[in-house]
Amino acid sequence: MGLASWGLLAGLVAIGILLIDGYRRSLPKKEIRDNPSPTQVDSTNPPKDQRAVVQRLSSPREAGGTAVVPTPVTAALDSKPAQTDMSPTYLGPRLRIQGDITTGDAIHIAGRINGRVVVDGQPLTLLNSGVAGPQVTAAYLELHGEATGDIVVEKRVHIASTARFTGTLQASTARCEPGAALRGDLRIGTC
Repeated sequence: MGLASWGLLAGLVAIGILLIDGYRRSLPKKEIRDNPSPTQVDSTNPPKDQRAVVQRLSSPREAGGTAVVPTPVTAALDSKPAQTDMSPTYLGPRLRIQGDITTGDAIHIAGRINGRVVVDGQPLTLLNSGVAGPQVTAAYLELHGEATGDIVVEKRVHIASTARFTGTLQASTARCEPGAALRGDLRIGTC
């Protein structure tokens, strides 16, 4: 079999994979109800369903897309954000981004983001191993990891006992667990 035949075969296989993936994406998604709360999520060892999603991110079609991770972001909050038809995007603990992220989807960050993070109208969860800064903006924030710089939360922020924060935090309401390390200005009721 010649080089041209191998190239043709590889192209046909790639087209077949894209067709199957498109069909799979057109199927209705199942709703998962029994999920752990965000305080029980261990970002260094995600559940099996999250590991599968992280492995799927390596496919060419999803390299710049979002991953489906069925973990609720606001279980520890008193009020819930608007429901979306998508599960949060999961950025794994080995991910390092130098630059800005802007999204309209809920997001879980377990990696390191050095840049501006804007989550429009949706919740942001910074997991235990997650690091973000110098500018973060979200409707809701679950802070379990480390955040630095200017943080603006439109509605509610929950600061877990494992959180580390340095900078300026503005939020409408806040909830802070004992043990959290906070250094800087807190402006609650200002958004």
